[in-house]
Amino acid sequence: MTEPQTFPLPPTVEGSDADRLPGRALTAAWQADDIFQVQATPEQDAATGRTLGASRTFVSRALKEKAQHVSDLTHSGYAASGEETADDRVRCSATTT
Repeated sequence: MTEPQTFPLPPTVEGSDADRLPGRALTAAWQADDIFQVQATPEQDAATGRTLGASRTFVSRALKEKAQHVSDLTHSGYAASGEETADDRVRCSATTT
């Protein structure tokens, strides 16, 4: 197995073409290698930790409560792995370990 490619996190992302290039490289690495790693500053790492904590809190909630965040009007929302609905709309699927 090859070493995973490492990508530094930019300090900000505003949606410019220059911002999209690293995203495309990250996606290409993921598609080619099935893995990549991110190099983060201590501040970015702390923010990631807070985000993952909030995600775990949300995932642990009851399905009925999570279902309140799904909209039939926008294709946005949340569906945990195994909770997806097979229909003509695209659903977001998330898993945590």
